[in-house]
Order: sequence, then structure tokens, then C-alpha cells
Amino acid sequence: MDAPTDSCSRTQSCDLNMNVNSTERWVSAFAGGLLAAWGMKKANFSGLGLAILGGAMMHRGLSGQCSLYQKLGISTV
Repeated sequence: MDAPTDSCSRTQSCDLNMNVNSTERWVSAFAGGLLAAWGMKKANFSGLGLAILGGAMMHRGLSGQCSLYQKLGISTV
């Protein structure tokens, strides 16, 4: 039985829902972590907003999915 062939290499992800490239993912995850930590340190309503925004950026970076990119039909993968 032959191995399945696809266009994914060892260095690429085969997740069809991913639309954010690896550099953007690293930057989003790192910046999101900093923003979330800063927001939690502030411990007020504006800090809560920053923490939520940072969490969203971390999600984008860790999952490789950006809902805005999806709605606009953009992919940087």
C-alpha cells in the first residue's frame, strides 16, 4: 500500500484552517503574552481589556488561525 501523497512537507503544517504564517504566529504569541501580562498587572478595567486582547493574539499565534483573515479571504501561509 502506497503512502498517501499530499503537498505538505515536514516543515509545513497540513491544517487547512491555518491562515497565518510561522513568523506572524511567533510574533502574535509573544506580543500577546506580553500584552496579557501587562493587562493583568494593571488590575483594572483597561487592564482587563488589554489582557483579553493579548489572549486573542496568543490564540492567533498558537492556533495559526485568524478570523479576520478568514473573513477577508487572506492567507499568509
